[in-house]
Amino acid sequence: MKSLFIKVKEMQTPVEKIDIGQYWNVVTRRKWTIIGITLGVGLLAGALLSTISPQYRATATLLIESQGENVVAIPDVYALDTRRQEYLQTQFEILKSRPLADKVIGRLELDKSDEFLPYLEPSALKTTILGMLGTKLEAQTPERREAALVAHYEDQLSITPVRATQLVNVSFESHSPEQAAAVANAHAQAYIESYLETRGQASGAAETWMGARLQELRDTVDASEKKLQAFKEREHLVDVNGIQSLSARELDQLSAKLVDARKNLVDIQSAYAQVEKVRNARIDDKLAIPVIKADPLVQQFRGSYAQANLKVAELKNRYGELHPKMKAAISERDAAQAILANQVNSVIDSIQNQHKMLVDQANSIASAVNSAKTDVQSVSRKESEYRALMSEVETNRNLYDVFQKRLSETRETSDLATPNARVVEAASVPTVPAKPRKLLFLALAMAGAFILAIIYVILIDIMNSKIRHAADVESRIGLTLLGLIPMLTKKKSSAGRMQYQQTGMQEFDESIRTVRTGVTLSALDQEHKVLLVASSLPSEGKTTVASNLAAAFSQIERVLLIDCDLRKPAVGPAFGIESNQVGLTEFVAASTPIKDCIVRDQASKVDILVAGKIPPNPQELINSRRLHALIEKLRENYDRIIIDCPPVLPVSDALLMGKLADAVIYVIKAESTTTQQARNGLSQFGRARIPVMGVVLNQINPDRLASYGEYGGGYSVGGYGYVSQSTR
Repeated sequence: MKSLFIKVKEMQTPVEKIDIGQYWNVVTRRKWTIIGITLGVGLLAGALLSTISPQYRATATLLIESQGENVVAIPDVYALDTRRQEYLQTQFEILKSRPLADKVIGRLELDKSDEFLPYLEPSALKTTILGMLGTKLEAQTPERREAALVAHYEDQLSITPVRATQLVNVSFESHSPEQAAAVANAHAQAYIESYLETRGQASGAAETWMGARLQELRDTVDASEKKLQAFKEREHLVDVNGIQSLSARELDQLSAKLVDARKNLVDIQSAYAQVEKVRNARIDDKLAIPVIKADPLVQQFRGSYAQANLKVAELKNRYGELHPKMKAAISERDAAQAILANQVNSVIDSIQNQHKMLVDQANSIASAVNSAKTDVQSVSRKESEYRALMSEVETNRNLYDVFQKRLSETRETSDLATPNARVVEAASVPTVPAKPRKLLFLALAMAGAFILAIIYVILIDIMNSKIRHAADVESRIGLTLLGLIPMLTKKKSSAGRMQYQQTGMQEFDESIRTVRTGVTLSALDQEHKVLLVASSLPSEGKTTVASNLAAAFSQIERVLLIDCDLRKPAVGPAFGIESNQVGLTEFVAASTPIKDCIVRDQASKVDILVAGKIPPNPQELINSRRLHALIEKLRENYDRIIIDCPPVLPVSDALLMGKLADAVIYVIKAESTTTQQARNGLSQFGRARIPVMGVVLNQINPDRLASYGEYGGGYSVGGYGYVSQSTR
């Protein structure tokens, strides 16, 4: 079965975890320190607050109109885009501007106020410091004084917009409540007046500019009208609209005539072409032309010719050609033929003349149409130029009329300017100081001091490397805690180191029995007959632990207590043994029999081997074969051998004795031995491969056990029938 004790060489520095309960124990243990710091800071804060002059704050509320009223039915001459959010932000910045501050300072004569006078001259402290440094103080010019005055004014002034409204609070702080109210109201009024003045100046500037611009527009109108008149005279225009209408009608009429003429020409063109072909042909060919054939006279003369020709044919059968009737008939026939021929030629000539007339007429009308088009285009061009000139005249005249009307309205409404803001609530004289808020400041100071005090005591506890309680043994060293031994009172500690069942201190007796039980349980799987009791430094109580632990074991076992501290032996005095008693030194060096060296304490029934005389060479004695053989022989005669040795850090005697022991019981003095000291001592045992069974935390203050969370502060809680010394 694996041994329960821990080998130091395998020990590792444990990772500390945050233990809220541990911190709470620290706070409760140092509660009076925390309360003292808190009360001290509270008293100091109260003293400081009593020296601070109260500051009063007065607030006037302004309503900034995002869209001012229009007294007249025209837009304001001096207008901003008030529909944008930037308008209100701009007004807030104007409220903070220096010109308003200068105006209020001058109006209320704040430069003569007792509150502002200290800021006009350098302070005595500044003068003294600069004098000590050898620096020459610059002269206070009027500009510096004014800048300092305005800077203090702006420090005391605050402009605060009310969220999601058009309201803004104008606040001023002062030692005088009356002055605070007066400045807040004056600043609000100065803002309103500044707006009206700005509008008035802008209106005057606009009026001057519009007057000059109006004259320029008048000259422009005159010039455009003269240009139009010159054009009408040059082009001989009276009524452009009438001329254009007449030209258009003439062109329409000529176009209609040209269409008719060309239609008639088309109609006669066929007949003309036919007659042209038969101009020199026989009469019969000419009569074959439809247009000639259709002529009424031609038809009539053709009938007369047919009758005369028929008559000649009839007479020719009865009469000869020389017959008078025959001659008369032939003559009548020739006359009819001549008349027909003349009529055919006349028709042909008529057609030719008519064709020529229609051609001439179409050409003449076409020429007239072209001329009319040219005239219409010319008139259109003149009309366009005329209308452009007329439009220019009308535009200039309208612009002139608008400016003239605006100028008249501006002159009439210059005295009707309305402010963009009004005071909703004037500042009243405050009765309660705004700051310092003494109760709040005092409460915050004490709360801060309380928190810082808690942090302070926790940091002190964290930075405290001393081993104070059981949790430190396991968390910082990583070894098993065998038990806690309470601190003895001065009265009982004066009785000597041997206290077990002799002083009546039951807590001490119980703690020794607890260590005994821990040792016994740690050796269930391996016998630990020889135990070495060691510590890091002197005065940690290793002799007390060794002596009382031996007394406790003697109740159930045969025990030998050996004092191996050959430099400062303390076991003999602890049991009241005479100083001339022979001991370990005499046995090893002078071969004194061991039975003469061992003394039995009748009260505790513990056999004791004292150190004897202090030798000049303790380590040579400890490292002798005779001593080693003695320990081996004593193992056979005793159930338990407990060895008290020197501290491990000052000398290495304990390491030599550790080779003879089965395990080491390491004693640590509570609230004295640091973590590093304990680790250094234990590491030496580790390097020497000497096993350490566990740690005994010695000289624990019983009254602090509860604050460390150990055992509830007294054994009576466990129902054992006895309580700690502090509760008696």
